[in-house]
Amino acid sequence: TQLSRRRKVELLREGLTRIPVDDQIALELAYVEGMSTKEIADVLEIDENTVRSRLSRARDRLRDTLADLGSPAEVHAAESQLFPAITR
Repeated sequence: TQLSRRRKVELLREGLTRIPVDDQIALELAYVEGMSTKEIADVLEIDENTVRSRLSRARDRLRDTLADLGSPAEVHAAESQLFPAITR
């Protein structure tokens, strides 16, 4: 429904503001812009392995932050919205 979609967006926005900026940027480039790790590495001028580590850390931090903000069902729905291919 529209309300649940709005709630997911609110949770994601709030969660993203609570994690480090470097993590926010990595997630945005990967999941909003659809960039590959190579492309992200080129843009940020860092090693591809660093991008992979940063994305993994950022997802974990975002999950932890979202868990503090919403119910488990809301958190799962919000995660699915941002990164559906890797949601547990």
